[in-house]
Amino acid sequence: MFDALNGAGIELHPGQLPLVGAVQALMMVIVSLHLDPAQLRRTLGSGKSLLVGLAAQWLLLPTLTLALALLLRLPASAAAGLLLVAACPGGAAAAYLSLVGRGNAVLCVGLSAIATLAAAVLTPAVFGTGAWLLGGSGGSAGIHLDFVSLLRTALGLMLLPLLAGLAFRWRFPQLALRLRQPLKLALGLILGMLVIGALYGNAGKLAQLLKLLVPLVALHNGLGLLGGYLLAWAARLPAADRRAIALGTGITNSGLSVVLAFSLFPDSAATVAVVMWWSAWRLLSGGVVALCWARGASPSPAAEEPAMPVAQ
Repeated sequence: MFDALNGAGIELHPGQLPLVGAVQALMMVIVSLHLDPAQLRRTLGSGKSLLVGLAAQWLLLPTLTLALALLLRLPASAAAGLLLVAACPGGAAAAYLSLVGRGNAVLCVGLSAIATLAAAVLTPAVFGTGAWLLGGSGGSAGIHLDFVSLLRTALGLMLLPLLAGLAFRWRFPQLALRLRQPLKLALGLILGMLVIGALYGNAGKLAQLLKLLVPLVALHNGLGLLGGYLLAWAARLPAADRRAIALGTGITNSGLSVVLAFSLFPDSAATVAVVMWWSAWRLLSGGVVALCWARGASPSPAAEEPAMPVAQ
């Protein structure tokens, strides 16, 4: 069914390629400027809820992704897109939707911050392991991955900018607070230019893939939301924590996954299309879930509104 996804190429203008690295580095700097040490300390004291949330993001979602790819015998292009999504930390949109859905938004923000700090190591580790497992499965989902490029991206475009941003925030805390909003707006503008440019140059190819991507992305995203909730339920966590973990698992950082898709698979229209459509779909599905929860009476244990990290 999904064989048509293989062999679809995407063309980027040479001038767009430097933007990919710039967006990635700027994204990690901005994330570091939004990290709140006090909030991290509170989240580290969450005990079981913290461990369950991190396990849902870094173990459960990648495992469900691998199972889905093997069960549906996805081609390499589609499997790579879903693995990129699963290998990225939870996004700030999950924290906002947790507020709307009466979940523990402080836990959700803390999980996102901690997962983002670990992403420079865990994102390439999770993605590389998944690609290796699918490649050794003997099925059609084997992914041909340039591990040198992956490690270079993780070190040069994720870890070093993150550390630089943390050092800048520690040395110039007031200036960091003033700069983070303008930098976030600049990031949104650059990322928008990149996405619009790719869509404009490859609209015909991406439109042909959309009818296959809609059910695939909806299934994968649904598994993430439901899997995160059920794992938290099995751990007997409070309802507000279950909601936060479900949204943190099902709504990952779309900006990071889009940039990684352009960086690692610039010749695969299907991989980029999977990630881009998933980025749009997660807001729709997460919004519906949050609004359904908001109709209930369960209050969030977090009375204050947490400081939001980079909205992706």
